[in-house]
Amino acid sequence: MFLCSIDRVGYDSVFSCSPEALGEAMSQEHHSSSQFASGQSPTERLARETNTPLEQVTEIYEIETAELERTARIKTYVDVLAIHRTRVLLHSRSVSRSG
Repeated sequence: MFLCSIDRVGYDSVFSCSPEALGEAMSQEHHSSSQFASGQSPTERLARETNTPLEQVTEIYEIETAELERTARIKTYVDVLAIHRTRVLLHSRSVSRSG
């Protein structure tokens, strides 16, 4: 279970994540990256996992990546965090739609 949240205010977003959840996210995304070697990108895997059109997942991922690139002082984990933020957003949308 991740202890992360994304709060959006206008065009800004505040992403907060506990150190434990960040470590778990990076571990999960590292494991997911092995799928990339078999020809499946992280966005393709996430689209399948969340039953969301690939175009929508890609758009959200690109927005999150651009935001992280713009604000991050250290760029090493931008891709990992962007896919995690995309996953959190997609899961929160599916929960809000079903509840």
